[in-house]
Amino acid sequence: AEGLVTEASPLGLPTPEREMLLSNIRFSQKNRADAQKYAKEAHGIVIKSITDKSASRPIVARTAMALLQAELPALALELWLHLYVPGTVSLELDPLINSAQACGKFDITLGMCKALREKGYFLRKYMEVEIATLESISPQRTVELLSDLLQRSVDESFRRELYLHRSYLAINLNLPELIDTDLSHLPQPTDAKSAQMGRAAVLVLQRHPDPIVAVRYAYDLFRKFPDDVLSYVSVLQSVGF
Repeated sequence: AEGLVTEASPLGLPTPEREMLLSNIRFSQKNRADAQKYAKEAHGIVIKSITDKSASRPIVARTAMALLQAELPALALELWLHLYVPGTVSLELDPLINSAQACGKFDITLGMCKALREKGYFLRKYMEVEIATLESISPQRTVELLSDLLQRSVDESFRRELYLHRSYLAINLNLPELIDTDLSHLPQPTDAKSAQMGRAAVLVLQRHPDPIVAVRYAYDLFRKFPDDVLSYVSVLQSVGF
């Protein structure tokens, strides 16, 4: 296949398409070094075309995808940033965030998610990305973000998760005023997405004035996730073990 690409290039397969295809071929052959070499060559060609304003958006996007596949997220990110308009929901947003996360550019991820909110796009998918990313950097700032989101118009199931998340962080940050033990504000055991989420709720509800609330929650959680060790641990914790 590589020989065919090389021979066809002068006639019908221009650069950087040739380099992208060669990179994909090498990647499929598990030859990471060559895949990255060709992807970098494609990147160099595209950067030059951006500089002289001859770049086409489809070519830039395809090159960025080839770079991401070749495990060169920093170079891919450079191209996605050229294409993406902050504060918009477009096809470039997801691969841009994936590239930023892959190369540890968390400030870019946070900036893009914040720009969406500032434009009025309170989309759960991107709010969850923003929360998870910020929590890895600063739990305190995450509490502030969660508090802000709770003032916004979000669906009820997500609101309950926000209350739970803030309350769980508040326990670790010693912020008792932000620990919400009102069961009507938290995900119900039957609605818990995982035993891990349910266990967090049990830890929060252990601060409830009535200790039986946490015990009941834990047993309901165990009924939903009987094979998950975390639901078993939750039962033990709810009764003081």
